[in-house]
Amino acid sequence: MRFHKIKHAGRMSVLLPVLLPALLLGLAVFLTEAFSAQSRDSEAESLKLHYSRPAREWTEALPVGNGRLGAMIFGDPGIERIQFNEDTVWQGEPHNYARRGAHKYLGEIRRLLWSGRQREAEELAMREFMSDPIRQKA
Repeated sequence: MRFHKIKHAGRMSVLLPVLLPALLLGLAVFLTEAFSAQSRDSEAESLKLHYSRPAREWTEALPVGNGRLGAMIFGDPGIERIQFNEDTVWQGEPHNYARRGAHKYLGEIRRLLWSGRQREAEELAMREFMSDPIRQKA
């Protein structure tokens, strides 16, 4: 095996081939993250809701909730008014309104609708598919 004698070179000329790619990679990562953060910030900003005034009546308030617990936010920071609604208030306990076996009728209801038989589809859906009872108990 033959060894070649390397002439002494300045430290910069030895380190430059190693450091330059690392510096460029670091710069690329930094710029990518900076633009990504700017994009996330502008995206988050576009998802914010802005109102020019608080809600005056219930139908203008902002509904929030998860299906079991809900609220209407009126948006006046000076005298905020929040109306809560929780499903056990209406029945006394949580109640599952799903009709047992309803899934068995979905295909037939769709077939009736696609064939233009709206009335029959609606009758079948009301009889076998819709919640039981149809309205929330008071």
